[in-house]
Amino acid sequence: MNWIVFFYEASATWLEDQLQDDINDYLQYLPDMFQAFYIPVYKHHYAFCIFNKMLEKKYGAAIIKRMWDEFISYRSFEAIDRACNFYNSSFAYELTDFAIWNVYTGDKADTLHYYSEGNLFPSIQPMQAANLNSEVVFQDNAQNYSLNYYSISVKTNNNFVLEPTFESSQYWKCASVLEQTDNHFENQMTSGEGEQEFNLIVGDKLWLAAVHTTWSSSSNSNPYKLTVKTGDITNHSDDTVEIFPNPFKPEQATWVFFKYCIDSPSDNSVMSILNENGTLVKQIELGKQLCGQNTTKWDGKTKDGVNAASGVYLVLFQGNEIKKPSKFLLVR
Repeated sequence: MNWIVFFYEASATWLEDQLQDDINDYLQYLPDMFQAFYIPVYKHHYAFCIFNKMLEKKYGAAIIKRMWDEFISYRSFEAIDRACNFYNSSFAYELTDFAIWNVYTGDKADTLHYYSEGNLFPSIQPMQAANLNSEVVFQDNAQNYSLNYYSISVKTNNNFVLEPTFESSQYWKCASVLEQTDNHFENQMTSGEGEQEFNLIVGDKLWLAAVHTTWSSSSNSNPYKLTVKTGDITNHSDDTVEIFPNPFKPEQATWVFFKYCIDSPSDNSVMSILNENGTLVKQIELGKQLCGQNTTKWDGKTKDGVNAASGVYLVLFQGNEIKKPSKFLLVR
């Protein structure tokens, strides 16, 4: 993959439209992408400029400059992620929001809240469409950094739940847009295998997107399944943080991972690492966290950037919910 060419072309196309807003030359590149979002976004070089348009509308044009500043030292997606971190977000979160924004195009454009020229964009073409009576199942393999869209036409009144299943849930997020019969729209975003709940009536339309948010070694084989069926959410989160590996041995593993599940999204979450005496060793600013499964990591270094000593440590998640402190052992 030529990361440099992808990053240059997406940014250059965005900049060209900034300088010559009345030409809209970028529109010619959108039809191919809107018909095939299941192709990795980095292969839609020019068309991916609308991701920059989304970021610009949400945060201002300065975020694009920050991406370029980060690109001096980091590869494309890491540079984008670090720029998003400055705005209390992440590339994974923004890519999932991008999946939502792309539904609000064509005849569903909302130029006030989403793309300012979204009425000129094509409409999303789903990979598969289905009618929903009691249950619908979509199953496939995704490529890295891909947006996999499905549309559902509702044929009965009922409560439904989306149950996603992923082989490696930390790489995934789900987005949905409910288009109701009264032209009211509702969006949801969840991490990992977090469920979503809908109260649907005949005539509603539901858009789903399984979003692969990172690079994995199995670039073309990331299996997933989306099940929409009657019922209510059952797998509410517990109040603990899972830790692996435990014990954490930095000479054998670069990171220790903390996995947790939350029931409601949070804009300002933090993960605190404490020593056995309760003294703060490191605080990790997590920013925006989606409901469902989330994962963060620690490299074993203190807030001063030095190696933490061997010993027992506590990890504490704080957001809209607070998890019980979980213990782990660091061995050097």
